[in-house]
Order: sequence, then C-alpha cells, then structure tokens
Amino acid sequence: MKVKLFFVWLLLSYGLSTAQSWELLNGPFGGSVFGSCIAGNGDVFIGTQGGGVFRSSDNGGVWISVNDGLQNSIVRSLAVTADDHLFAGTNGGGVYRSVDYGNTWEERNNGLGQYAVTVLLSTATGDLFAGTSNNGIFRSQDDGNTWTHQSNGLTVDYITAINRDNLGNLFAGTFGGGSFRSSDNGESWQAIGSGSGTDFPLCYAFASNGDIFMGADMDEGIYRSSNNGITWQHLPQFTPSLNYSSNDIQILDNDHLLAATYGGGLFKSDDNGNTWISASAGLTDNKIVTLRVNSAGRIFAGTFIGSGMFISDDNGSSWSESNSGITATDVRTILFSDATDIYVGTYGMGVFKSNDLGNTWIHLNNGLDARFIDAMAQAPDGTLFCGADFIEGTGGIFRSTDQGSSWQAINHGMIDSGVRAIIINDGGDVFLATASSGAFRSSNNGDTWTPLINGLTCPFLYDMEIAADGTLYVASSGCSEGVFKSADNGNSWQQIINGMDVPDITALALNAAGELFASGIYITGSGFATKVYRSVDSGISWQEVSMGISDRDIHTFLATPQNHIVAATNDGLFTLYHGSGYWVAFNANPYNPNAQSLAMDADGFLYAGTFGGGVFRNTELLSTQSGQYTLSRTVLGQNYPNPSSGITKIPIEFSEDMKVDLELYDLLGRQLFVEKEKWFSAGLYTITLSTQDLPAGIYFYRLRTEKEVLSRRMLVK
Repeated sequence: MKVKLFFVWLLLSYGLSTAQSWELLNGPFGGSVFGSCIAGNGDVFIGTQGGGVFRSSDNGGVWISVNDGLQNSIVRSLAVTADDHLFAGTNGGGVYRSVDYGNTWEERNNGLGQYAVTVLLSTATGDLFAGTSNNGIFRSQDDGNTWTHQSNGLTVDYITAINRDNLGNLFAGTFGGGSFRSSDNGESWQAIGSGSGTDFPLCYAFASNGDIFMGADMDEGIYRSSNNGITWQHLPQFTPSLNYSSNDIQILDNDHLLAATYGGGLFKSDDNGNTWISASAGLTDNKIVTLRVNSAGRIFAGTFIGSGMFISDDNGSSWSESNSGITATDVRTILFSDATDIYVGTYGMGVFKSNDLGNTWIHLNNGLDARFIDAMAQAPDGTLFCGADFIEGTGGIFRSTDQGSSWQAINHGMIDSGVRAIIINDGGDVFLATASSGAFRSSNNGDTWTPLINGLTCPFLYDMEIAADGTLYVASSGCSEGVFKSADNGNSWQQIINGMDVPDITALALNAAGELFASGIYITGSGFATKVYRSVDSGISWQEVSMGISDRDIHTFLATPQNHIVAATNDGLFTLYHGSGYWVAFNANPYNPNAQSLAMDADGFLYAGTFGGGVFRNTELLSTQSGQYTLSRTVLGQNYPNPSSGITKIPIEFSEDMKVDLELYDLLGRQLFVEKEKWFSAGLYTITLSTQDLPAGIYFYRLRTEKEVLSRRMLVK
C-alpha cells in the first residue's frame, strides 16, 4: 500500500489569536418552539429550534436556558416521567436525560443511536418511547439507559406522533403511512383506519367518552374515531373556506377541544369537534405546534418560525405573549445605528431595537407586515431600510423615518421577491439585491425604483458590496454566473469570474485594503461544500483561500478595520487574518454554532446572530494592532477535499518551532504511515497526501508533538 506525503511551505511565520470569550445578550426574546412538557413540580419546559431547552418555574413569567451538557441545540420533543426525569429528543443527537429539572443533561442513546428524535412519550407504566425520522420507534424500560427497537409491523420509519390511551393502547402516526396501533406495549404494530383516515397523522388525543381525535398534516384538519381507530370520520373544517394542519390537540374541561393549527392559529370545539370557533385573540403568530395545560388550567402554546410562547388563563379565549428570557431568536441581520443603538432583523418576529448595547429590547413592527427580515441598512440622513423575504404574501423593502417606530412598504409594484442585501452609497443612492428579481436602485430614498438589468444576466442575487470609489459588486447563485461588477452606479454590469471554478456565489466581503472575497457553494458526493476566493485586483482575477473552512456553509462575511475577514458559518465563526492563507475557527456559542449574521460596534467588539440562539457579543477585542498576533496553540486543519479520491491537502499551523511525528491510521487502529521527528519552524504548512492506493473508508491522521496529540478524521471514496 502506497501513502505519499509531500510538504509544501505556504507562508512565512506569523501569529494568530484564537482565544475568544463571548456572552449571550439579554434578548431579543422569542423563537421557534417544537415541544413542551410540564413536570410534577409545576415547572414548564420547552424545546426550541436552536436555543435548546428553557424552563419556567413561575408559570411562564420568566424563562431560563437550561442546557448544561446538552450538545444539540435543536430540541424537537420533550417528555417527563413520573419521578420528574426529563428527556429531550434532538435533531440528530438522539436523546438526553436530566434528573435535576434541566440543570444538567446526559446523553442516553445506548441502543438508540444519534437519530433525529421527532417525538417522545413517557407512559404511566414507566416506559419511554422515542419516535425517529428515519428508523421507527424505540422503547426504554430502564429510564432511558438502554433502548430496544420496537417497529415490528410498521411500514414507514418516519414517526410523527405517539400517544397512549387509558386502556394501554399505543397509537403511532407515520409520515405517509397513516396510523398504527399496538396493544402489547409496542412489541408489534397494526395498521388502522385504512381508507377512512389520513396518511399524515400528527397527533392523537383521547376524550373521556372513548373517542379518539387525530390531527392531520397537509391541511386535512382533524379526524375522530369512536371504535379504537378502526375507522375515522373526517370532522368539519375549521372555517367555512379553509382547513389547516393540526399539530396538537388538548382535551380541556368537559371534553372541550383545543386544536393547534399551522397557519390558522387555535380553534375550540364544545361539541366533540362537530363545529369550531377561532380561539386566537392576542396571538401574533398563527403557526401553533405544541400545547400544554397545567394543573391550574393555564394553557401554554408554542409557535413555529419565531414568535415563541403564549399563555391563556381563560380556556383559550385570549392570549398574551410569554417570552421573557427565551433567547432563541433567528437573527439574520445586525445594524449599529450609533455607539449604543442596535437593530436586529429576525426571521419570524420582525425588527427589534436596543438602546443599551443589547441589555434591553423593544419590538418595532408597527407597519411592518413582513416578519422574515434578511437585511437592514441606514442612509446618511438616518432613514432606515429593511428587506424581507416574501412569505405569506408580504415582503420586499420597508422604510422608517422615525428610528423604526413605524414602517412603510415601498415596493411600488417593482420589488416582488425577497430582499437579501441593501447597500447605500455616499450620495444616498439605495441599492437592493433580491432573491429572484435582480438588482434595483433608488435615488430618492425608496420613493421609486429602477431595475438594474444591463449585463446582469442572473436574477438570483445573494449579496452586494460597494467599494470606496463606488464600484458595486453582486453575488449570484443559481445561474452559475458568479460575481458581477458595475463601475457606473449599476447602469451596466460585467461578469468577473476569472479563476473561479465554483461560480455559484452566496456571500461577498470587501476590506479597506481593496481585497474582495467571495464564497461559492458546490455539490459533492456527501452534500454541499464551500470554496472561498480572494481578489486583489477588483475582481479581474481570483485565487482560492479555502484552507480550514472548505466544508462549512458560509452565511455572511464581515471585514474588520484591521482588514481581517470573519465568516459566519453553520459550524461557527472563522477568521482569515490579513496576509494569511488559513481560516482560524473560534466559536460564539459552541452549543449552537450556526451563525447567521455579523456586526462590529464602534469599540471593535464583534456581535454574532445565530440560527435560533439569539445574539452573542465578543467580550475581547478581535485584534489590537494590525498584523500583530500570537498563536496560542498548534492547529491541525481538516483535510480538503473530504472525502477524497486521489489527492487531499492537510493544513497545519505551528505556534513555535518544534519536532513532530506525522501518522496515519485506518479505522481498526493500524498504523499505515509514520514520519518521526520532522522539524518545522513556526508558520503555516500544507501536507499533500496521495490516497489513490487507499481502499475506500474512514482514516485518521495524527500530529504528535511534545505537548499534545492532535487527530482528525478523513474519508476516502
């Protein structure tokens, strides 16, 4: 077996600072809630998309994050046992257990694996059931310590619902395969309701008279069965003209029904589901996905796409927001107006503002019908602009002339797709990059818009930048046409992709040194990968600078005053220091590394908005003096491409002069290659590895120094 290693000197030595300290801001509050449960002591728990688990010990007055030990921030389901042990089902991390009301969590996946756990059920008999998105149902009879596969008879592996009636019958819903029932505690399952029910059940609820209610996906509303699920009756739709998907059903006093719907809010029925009335007064979101009722009759409703929690004390007749402390917002853009004023645009909740660097926030949605914000900018005269995705019939561009207190839509029949970037030049011209309608310019603060189509042949735009001399750059993806440049205020455009072999570009950055950066995505055998390009000649030519970041999804860039580039990715933050060729990782939130937006305040502190995890602030300056850094540790980078089928490259950065051993192992731990006591001076290197004679599989490359041993996994296809 041949394994060839070649050492290539890339860069003279320099220093980097990778140690960073971050703090979560106190808001904005809200987020997408997937699941909920109520413990025996009255504590309420919610699982969120990106913010993990939150607990309220005062009936929803205040929520606190309880995520110590929870390694996956997307919690799709929650359950609590009779002894108040909590279980959280995560999106790809399996199940976690807490025996101290969420203060600490431990992984509990023995026999289960790290699947996406869509639903959890704790029964009165002490059994736990976990439904997964791709491997059916598992059961634990020892408090989650071990799990067994319990899918005998199931014909679909995607589980959408599990519940148990008072007689001990289990009901399981599948995506596309209908309903199943088990009368032997999950040992076997039988399809029920063939021809009379839905193929897409989402939930089950059991009335005291024995009737079973089933909420359905695909806007099918609710079904009822009076014979243990053998046949189902499709109940009248929620409104005379519309029906909705029903995600959860609660049986209230006197067998009154409360149904949570996706798109229609909440509905009540006091006649066994034969008629429905709206119960959404006070809700600001009509996508309800989870309901719980505590012993005092307070109802908790969790919403999807941003609006968090609501509570009702009158059987659902009226609702009030209950989000204090829920830092699970999806923050897509951050704008500093002055030294202390921050605006953030969220995906699902619109715009928030803080006057005190994030300690307190106010909601600014007056006149802002669109809630899915992707971009914000401020003109020299103080006018604010925000761009939104077109969702539920509204979006585009909005303007505020009173610091966000009120907003006005200014699409004027021209802007009919989501606005992904807003740029304002020194003369006050406003430029928009839209999702599917190309670029626009306004020279009168948005009163009118001019399409900028001359030479701009791709309408699917993702980002826009402007140089000090007014030159415009736009990134396009979906046409394989890359980056376009305009030197005449957008009147004409020129394609600039020389040196780019991945011409679908989703992010741009331009530093004060005139260096232009572009991030492109491409498809590999294992999914998507990224390449980053740098141009030092205004886009005439590009060179790749992807070392250390090639397998991340880059959402946005930020150029710092020291000309470094920070990238927000699905796997945390990365910095390309000015003059270097390698990206260094640092994380605002290791538990939720999915960063969506970046900004820097007047003092040089970095802010990162995350996908469902709120906003983080760096408490240490990213740099002190331009080009002066100290690398605190040796960095062993991820090989690229990965998987590889011939040649792959491994970046290594040494903090000081040292002797090292380089080793390669297979999955069985057999050493395939070793080079001992290789001497390196401090600096950045690339190791080129030929894998053409290696069988397909998983390998580990290891760097052994006198102080530490670093290792990474590599795939060969």
